[in-house]
Amino acid sequence: MRAAAIWRFREALDPEHGDDLAIPRNRKLRREALAHRWSLSTMGIQIDSKKEVKDKIGRSPNIFDAYVLANWTESLIGDWSDFDDLGSVEDHDSKWR
Repeated sequence: MRAAAIWRFREALDPEHGDDLAIPRNRKLRREALAHRWSLSTMGIQIDSKKEVKDKIGRSPNIFDAYVLANWTESLIGDWSDFDDLGSVEDHDSKWR
């Protein structure tokens, strides 16, 4: 699933065919993103593991992962208006307040 999410993020950033998605100028984010390499195998597209990326840059790529995950969630949900009838958190009783 990680590879699919990263590939979807890559496609979303494509300036000609993507989702008009832009990311901020951030050196850490850029380094984390560029540390990921991909290859094509008989099983499909293979993306470097998180451990491989961590070994390359000396830390976990948490910033990049957050952007990938946010984009992946958005691509799965699509139209947020489907959730309009759920109300708000304040409308529901909860023991967590």
